Amino acid sequence: MFVSIEGVDGSGKSTLFNRLKSHCLEYQYDKVIFIDKKNPEFKHKYIASHMANIGDVLWRYDANSPMWLLGDEHWFSLLSSWFSVIDHCIVKPNLAKGNTIVVNNWITKYIARFNLKPNFDIGAFNKSIQHLSRPDKIIFLDIDITNAALRKGKFESSESGLMDGRSSITMDGFIQYQNLVSNSYINEVKKLNTYKINVDEKSPTEIFDIVKSQIF
Repeated sequence: MFVSIEGVDGSGKSTLFNRLKSHCLEYQYDKVIFIDKKNPEFKHKYIASHMANIGDVLWRYDANSPMWLLGDEHWFSLLSSWFSVIDHCIVKPNLAKGNTIVVNNWITKYIARFNLKPNFDIGAFNKSIQHLSRPDKIIFLDIDITNAALRKGKFESSESGLMDGRSSITMDGFIQYQNLVSNSYINEVKKLNTYKINVDEKSPTEIFDIVKSQIF
């Protein structure tokens, strides 16, 4: 089974992912493979080195970097390439072995974001990722965007819509952009087998217990 934890920035994906991973390590669930999207682990040194170089460009940038100067096509090509390697080297081989895969969000969030871009060929992006494995189950953490902003405290250009012509990395800018992303995101996850959890009034332990019962 392939499970993806999804939700807007600040919804608690990483907290849940890390808690599930710790639980499986503690109880020795050796048939469950966890993939941190930004820091996947590869056994082969060449693959690890190659992906580390791409990861430095794709994920480890300064919060104020003017990423939009490179154009949307550059970024969608990098994203497609990144997820293709993870799928080819980790996801597909482990699914073939009968292992369960849990990933800290897959490509769906980026489809939701790219859907918002004016004058963008979303068909080209979708075609570039159509070969990727589709999650068997989506765990979607639904949160009020103001609460997500308060949780985060700090914001990056990509989280605030500067890639789409917005002009400020502020809480208000984050909230406005992420509200749009959330609506697009929900439309995308509806196309998949999705279990949605409203996390606004739930503790991390309550969320963990709900998701644990859905996966294990």
